[in-house]
Amino acid sequence: MATESKTMKVELPNIEKFHEGNYRQWRFTIERFMKLNGVFEYVNGQEVKPQDVAALKIWTMRNTIAELIISGSIESSELDHIIACGTAREMWMTLAQVHEKSDSSSKMMANDAFYHYTYDGSRAMSKHIAQVRLLAKRLEELNEKPSDAAIMANYCMACQRSFIMSGQFGAVIGTQTRGSVIYVSCYSTRRRHRMLVI
Repeated sequence: MATESKTMKVELPNIEKFHEGNYRQWRFTIERFMKLNGVFEYVNGQEVKPQDVAALKIWTMRNTIAELIISGSIESSELDHIIACGTAREMWMTLAQVHEKSDSSSKMMANDAFYHYTYDGSRAMSKHIAQVRLLAKRLEELNEKPSDAAIMANYCMACQRSFIMSGQFGAVIGTQTRGSVIYVSCYSTRRRHRMLVI
């Protein structure tokens, strides 16, 4: 039985590629180009990665288109900032964190990125911790440093989701930090589990 392959052709706009000095102009144009191609929702966080297999295939394809639009419209010198990103949203937010100035809209974006960042369970915990630290650092650079409690809450929400998804632990009922180790207490087992924060 023959299978039908679906391809989508997206031609990048004929604009100057993004470099150190034209971030705002590039962002303005590329945002509209992604809206035109129906993929900006994958960048602004509206389209969340689904669990359903069929929906995940579509999400992956559309997210990849957004990633290609971003990576194909920037100079190679900017690729270093996004090369480790796993989604188009991460690419977009990382470039914003690197290039946005310390104004009120930048502070609002950075706060939104930190306080709405969630662990989706598909990435290694170490990458989640690194991302939380990166987002917290960006806030600190904008004189909006999050409290230690807020950073800890972001770590622990990931622990809770990871433990529940594994089917071995119940809800997280408490945490305690000693040096670089977070001790997590779980309801179902009343046991403590360690998460090393390097």
